[in-house]
Amino acid sequence: DFWAFDPYEGEISEGKLYGRGAVGMKGALAAMVHGLAPLLKCKERLAGSVYVSGSIGGEVFPGLAFAQVLHVVKPDAVVIGAPTGLNLACGQRGRAELTLVAYGKAAHSACARSGENAVQAMLRLIEEVNRQVLPVEESFAKAELVLTNIISAPYPAAGTVPHKCWATFDRY
Repeated sequence: DFWAFDPYEGEISEGKLYGRGAVGMKGALAAMVHGLAPLLKCKERLAGSVYVSGSIGGEVFPGLAFAQVLHVVKPDAVVIGAPTGLNLACGQRGRAELTLVAYGKAAHSACARSGENAVQAMLRLIEEVNRQVLPVEESFAKAELVLTNIISAPYPAAGTVPHKCWATFDRY
């Protein structure tokens, strides 16, 4: 309901493309190739290799495609595209996926006191993680730590005190 255009149609209106992925690699790839083209005239003077990466799937499997570029090509420098408000961004603050696990003791929910609820333990752990101050590096954007997933076991089990709980954070 919040989309002015269907996100899966790739609609063009007033010379602009609208839809999921429209900001992704398409415009960035053209800009990177055009911007680096002058290096061809002086490539023998470069200190190493420079590659353009049109890596895909950053939201679904972040880093996987780009890791293949690094593994297969082994470049000295890579130029990648990302929306930066038309500002040049040098470097990247990195990314980590953190998975926390809390353990408890299963019990029937009618006798919950005989168990130890792993989800309750995870909630306390999440509160502690959220209190942490992330490091600041002036050269990069502010660090982010976002809770992206939480699940318990057994799942689904409406009548059972969970004995295990996982929480995943995305750290950029």
